[in-house]
Amino acid sequence: MQAVLRCDCGGKDGSGWDLSNLGAMVAGIPLLTRHLLAFRSAGITEVEIVTTNESSVAPVFARLTPPGVSVVFREQATSGNEPVVEQRADTLVDPRLISQLVRDYSDGSRCIISLDAWESNYPAIAKSPYHVGAPGPKEAEPCAAGETLHAIGADIRVNHNAPCQGLQVGRYYWHRVSSSEDRTEATRKVFMATMKPTDGFYARTNRRVSIPISKLLVRTPITPNMVTLVGLMCSIGGAALFAGGTYWQMLAGSVVSWFASMLDGCDGEVARVKFRASEFGAWFEMVCDYLYYVVTFLGMGIGVARYTGNSFWYWAGAGSVFGTLVSFFVIARLKRRYARQATASDFGRAFQKKVGENTHNPVHGLSRHLGFFVTRAAMPYFIVLFALLGIVPWILGMILVGTNMAWSLTLAAYPLFRDREAKNPKP
Repeated sequence: MQAVLRCDCGGKDGSGWDLSNLGAMVAGIPLLTRHLLAFRSAGITEVEIVTTNESSVAPVFARLTPPGVSVVFREQATSGNEPVVEQRADTLVDPRLISQLVRDYSDGSRCIISLDAWESNYPAIAKSPYHVGAPGPKEAEPCAAGETLHAIGADIRVNHNAPCQGLQVGRYYWHRVSSSEDRTEATRKVFMATMKPTDGFYARTNRRVSIPISKLLVRTPITPNMVTLVGLMCSIGGAALFAGGTYWQMLAGSVVSWFASMLDGCDGEVARVKFRASEFGAWFEMVCDYLYYVVTFLGMGIGVARYTGNSFWYWAGAGSVFGTLVSFFVIARLKRRYARQATASDFGRAFQKKVGENTHNPVHGLSRHLGFFVTRAAMPYFIVLFALLGIVPWILGMILVGTNMAWSLTLAAYPLFRDREAKNPKP
């Protein structure tokens, strides 16, 4: 599939668009580069640039075109038999929407996917049957009968004359960029889109801290893996404070651990916003997440043993680490099985859906209702509360039970994913 990026487009008032906006920064990346990276992430590497002012536009492309993308300048789009994605250069579109359209309409038939259509021969604007907008608990759920369908700014035309095709889309953003206010709003939308549908109350609260930090980080050369490493260092520092064993040391350790939890969201936000996501980065983040649990539980076990003078808590800390490590391998194996036929990042939502469908099974019900407690987003809140009250032994006892329940409940969910693997064997 190819892409057409139109640089001769009308502004909001129809009087034209300042081409200097191609280099305007949106979430730490020039607008033009963000367009081309979105195409590349969807598997499109050949882009036609439609403009009547090539001499002015070409130097900007030479400076801002990312590796792996080739561009050619034309005064009008060429016609052929290949599916084409058309997009205005002044309109920012969620990369996930582009990727979905490419997947759905790359069957070889002649079709034009016009994003934020503006020409008279593209009169239809598709509307999504799903909730669209800011992330929320209803994200990607079908609208109920009578609810207003939301326009998504895309028009699908097959063989030029066929009616607009139906689109099965969830929350995707698009924004016209022609002023500094637009760039600010577009940046907000880009970061809001990094929120996950599985984010609960605690994760969303953490985003109030992590997103402002990420907005600063995307302006620097700092990579997502560097952010992950800094988070791990904070986790180790919090564990060292826990191991001190006094009330104030454990309280300080809980606060540092809490901050590390909030910082945990930054690496993923920076990776998605800057198109720096990678398999290694996802693996490295997962390893550091579990190392957070390991060092924190070890530090808590040492600290509580010193605080109470009871050596049992050394074993409680070690037992929590054991439960964490077993959970790591059990969940990683199940996630790998799921990833054979689906996007691994969707695993959390798929797991909750699977166990939620089996309401008759009390074990799966327990997974659904208690799973949030052992997440890195929620657990630090409880640790801070118990440390503030001076009853850290209680929370450590709960962690000992919870970590070992986590892998047991995950093992019980394994059969729920067998049908997927059996029906869709890996080629």
